[in-house]
Amino acid sequence: MRISLNSLGRLIGALLLLCCAACGPHHLPDPLTPEEHLDLGKAYEARGETERAQGQYTAAAVTVPEGDFYLGNLAAATGQDAVALEYYRKAQPDMPDDPHLNNNLAWVLCRLGEKNNDKKQLQEASALARKALAAAPPDLKPLCEDTLHHTQQVLRGEAPAEKTLPPPRRRRARQDAGVPGGTSARPTAPVPDRVPVQSPGRTPARSPEAAGPGVPPGGAPVASPAPSAPDRRHQPGLTRPSAVDPEQ
Repeated sequence: MRISLNSLGRLIGALLLLCCAACGPHHLPDPLTPEEHLDLGKAYEARGETERAQGQYTAAAVTVPEGDFYLGNLAAATGQDAVALEYYRKAQPDMPDDPHLNNNLAWVLCRLGEKNNDKKQLQEASALARKALAAAPPDLKPLCEDTLHHTQQVLRGEAPAEKTLPPPRRRRARQDAGVPGGTSARPTAPVPDRVPVQSPGRTPARSPEAAGPGVPPGGAPVASPAPSAPDRRHQPGLTRPSAVDPEQ
């Protein structure tokens, strides 16, 4: 059987294409679960590595809405309220009754509504804050009450016009089974570029008070009282479901 040169050339070309296709890049499945991406993102964020945190949250956002939630926190932490709003809106359809998301979304809408003098945004912020408070667990209720109180103040025109809402803070959440909620709050490291990964900082501890009268005659120096956390109002609680503890 004779094969013409043209046929032979076409056959060789087809074989080369098959080889190229076989040797092309292979997209392997992601070895990490969405929860592992979230935990890595929180660990990076706690260390101030915002870009790495953002990458992990983005990977998680492919399959779970919490990824967009944390991306919104990062944006809110650096004052990128419009960007934070977009991320929160993306997560909202899958987390419509989540008090953490509704609380954070209420703060961002309140800040934008105050800045833009947009009554519609302020009304939505007040409604979301009320919804968050109704569904909040006991440890989250004080933050949601503060959110609702402040959004209503802004809506009535009673809040100061400038710098009404300082950069938001987060609360550290429980690690068991990814349940939203937390029991303590502390400062978030400054974002080198959010977030925010503000993500958005936690409430800093107050500096120690004076040690008293000093060294009493013939006695040992008087020890300083233990520092206590100040009561900082109007700090939104950007909560973090299934967060890792940066102190571990």
